[in-house]
Amino acid sequence: MAGPACGYLVMPHGFIFDHFGPKPIFILSMVLFPLGALLFALSFRGTIEGSVVRLSVFNGMLTLGCTLYDVVYMMTIMSHFPNSRGPVVAILKSYIGLGSAIVGSIQLAFFDGRPDHYFYFLMVLFFVTGAAGFFLVPLPSYHLTGYEEKHLGIEEKERRLARKSVYLRQQPPTIRFAIGIAFVVLLVIYLPLQSALVAYLGWGRTQRIIFASILIAVLVSLPLMALPVSCLERRETQREEDDCGGTERPSAGDEVANEPAVAGGPPKKVETDVDYIAPQYQTTFLQNLKTLKLWAFLWSIFSMGGTTFVIIYNASFVYAALADEEVDNAIKTLLTVLNGAGSAAGRLLMSYFEVWSQKRKAEDRVSIIVSVYFANACMILSLVLFLVVPRAALPLPYVLAAIGNGFSAASLVLVTRTVFAKDPAKHYNFIFLASVSSTIFLNRLLYGEWYTREARRRSVDVCLDRACVQLPLLVMLGFNVTAFISNAYVHWEYVKFNRQVLDERRRLFEEQQEGGDLWA
Repeated sequence: MAGPACGYLVMPHGFIFDHFGPKPIFILSMVLFPLGALLFALSFRGTIEGSVVRLSVFNGMLTLGCTLYDVVYMMTIMSHFPNSRGPVVAILKSYIGLGSAIVGSIQLAFFDGRPDHYFYFLMVLFFVTGAAGFFLVPLPSYHLTGYEEKHLGIEEKERRLARKSVYLRQQPPTIRFAIGIAFVVLLVIYLPLQSALVAYLGWGRTQRIIFASILIAVLVSLPLMALPVSCLERRETQREEDDCGGTERPSAGDEVANEPAVAGGPPKKVETDVDYIAPQYQTTFLQNLKTLKLWAFLWSIFSMGGTTFVIIYNASFVYAALADEEVDNAIKTLLTVLNGAGSAAGRLLMSYFEVWSQKRKAEDRVSIIVSVYFANACMILSLVLFLVVPRAALPLPYVLAAIGNGFSAASLVLVTRTVFAKDPAKHYNFIFLASVSSTIFLNRLLYGEWYTREARRRSVDVCLDRACVQLPLLVMLGFNVTAFISNAYVHWEYVKFNRQVLDERRRLFEEQQEGGDLWA
């Protein structure tokens, strides 16, 4: 439990990111994870004597390094695509969810029985990717850090902030995102299939190497989505279209839109940020910390995150207790596959919802906070099914829990980045406190203590009685019902704010219309 608890404790690093930008976080990640991997490798070699405390510290370093990568890449890259956050999250968060399966496949093929070499490999891989991010993934120029806010001149800040309109108006080529998502879907299908074949058919090292080599080839091919070729661009010239075999011409509407305004003509239509992105609270993190809505959102994530943590990390134990039978390797593999595929599917569905809801006209947008209802509903339904379905149907609630986990993971970053304009890393990392708390209170104290107590009463290590998990499931069901209520409050507050912003926007349009009538 030390790993997740340390990994989710990233709140201080949110202050560092918002004040200094991504580079210090990259440096911390490049130190923590490789160092933890090196210490694990030396422990497996026998150079360092392993103990519970030492291995817990090493695991905490690994997990914190991974989580910081999540923070620095998500917050930075989403700033480059303020009006295309859904596809960005679909690709990045899905790869995060599939990461364990990817490196697990590589480990099984090339490092089986050699854990020290495996950790050396992770150490080098992580350092190289971190160095690439350090040099190639800066914040966009319009995104001012706290340090820049204090030290840049007024004119320079205004000049850089004015560039935000360019980012809001840009429409990244859909085909590039489609290629990235296609790779994700391919991996969602390929990885479970590979795991099932290896587990059930007992294939040897040669087949594992073949599977892993194909996987590496797919991963190396991902940068194809960023190739600077004309056929992947949104708007092509005639020559570029001929190169790609296309026949589409720029529309007349595009030409008109690009024409300069006629001098002395009527005023152009007023455009605001709301025309491109959903309304955002303009208050700082410290100001929002004094509001009930932020804490209500924290409670929602606490209840849902803790439930998914208990179900996913203790999947085989929960299954054994509910099924009243021991779990064999086939069932364990099935649960792992269902978790990975379901989580990735949930992230993709959430990202699709973001695109569908946020690409509408300002008046027709659906609040992004609605997505939390979906995740919450999946968790409530999953818990109910765990309590009532027969043994043969037990995989179904696991699928729902995995989808809810994916929805929750994607909605966490999308909601915080969409709703709050300032201090994005602080808001995002603050919600991770819910994960830290739920790891301790729901997994360790509620589930862990109750399960251990009931198992000891039966003088067993693995409990095969429904009573060993029934009470924790009922308590978590109650928590998730309250989470639904707390999220309803957050949603209602945001809807009211949304109406206020749209009313102000409407007032600006009316004033502009009056000015146009006077001009006429």
